[in-house]
Amino acid sequence: MEGKLKNIEFIRIIGCIAIILFHLLYNSDLEITKNGNKAVDLFFIISGFFFIYKINLNISLFQFVKHKLIRLYPVILFAFLIVFILSLFGIFHINFYNEIFLLLGLTGTALSTNIYEMPLGQCWYCSSLVWILVLFFYLLKNYKIKNVNLVIALGVFFCYSFILDARNGIINGMTDNYYHIFNLGLMRAFGGIGIGYFIGNWYKDNCQKFFNLKLGFFPKIYISVLEFICLYFVISNLTFHNSFCPNHFIFIIAFIILIMLFLFKKGYLSQFFDKQIFCQLGKYSYSIFVTHLIVIYPLRQFYFDKNWMVLNPGLCYISIMAACILLGIITYHLIEKPFSHYLNRKFPLIEDK
Repeated sequence: MEGKLKNIEFIRIIGCIAIILFHLLYNSDLEITKNGNKAVDLFFIISGFFFIYKINLNISLFQFVKHKLIRLYPVILFAFLIVFILSLFGIFHINFYNEIFLLLGLTGTALSTNIYEMPLGQCWYCSSLVWILVLFFYLLKNYKIKNVNLVIALGVFFCYSFILDARNGIINGMTDNYYHIFNLGLMRAFGGIGIGYFIGNWYKDNCQKFFNLKLGFFPKIYISVLEFICLYFVISNLTFHNSFCPNHFIFIIAFIILIMLFLFKKGYLSQFFDKQIFCQLGKYSYSIFVTHLIVIYPLRQFYFDKNWMVLNPGLCYISIMAACILLGIITYHLIEKPFSHYLNRKFPLIEDK
């Protein structure tokens, strides 16, 4: 199997941009991005895919957890440090009791109930991601695959059914707790990672067969049209205020079809986006995701209090978004990449004997 799936990185970039636009324009009157936080579900599906695509069951559960913390926590701690320093100047207001949940990785669980009062509340995604990946790894490590598949399939069905029923067909929004135990963040993570898990298994079983499949001009045109329809549907549902579908699970289905088409690259669109540049850009997506609110909150307040927003709204939004991306790139090169390399050398993954 190939190492880098470049067009999947392109989808990750689209999701990252949608998240930034969602937080940037949430209280504006522009006709876009009330649904941008649905991109989190795309991130979960992609993470579930890469989880099973690259899994190494020869390591212990402890080593797996350690690897995930090394991958995710340096950027989170760096972002927290920036927020803490800015809070000394009154730019942010933080409650250290709330931030304890962030540092313990509990913001995406039912134990944390007020993440939207936190400057880094978006890190609930990282918390939910780690907890569910650890659960999946534990199941695969200790139980028969057919039993694990059954549990995950039932879990995906239950989680999405619960979310859609509780929120009247909507999957995005606040990570509320129901009955003091069912956290929508964890359930979104289980559902999305579970779907990605099954896509990854399907891909590993069929990739060689599809790679060897030769198609003529017209079949490739038909596939390309389907790729365009799915991509347009996904992007439209991430950007416009009024989603085309009252039941958001249609959005999940469209993305499942899109990612499967992009994986096998038999259409012109999936081949066009299969470029190395998207790998180069996609590597910044995590740092941008974790740090973008550090830029948006103070700059948006600064712009909104001035006449600049009225006179040059487009320029103001573009400059804030450019600043988010710039901080993410700096964070990647200053923190994420060097700390990841150092910690992986310091604490290497050692196979179980």
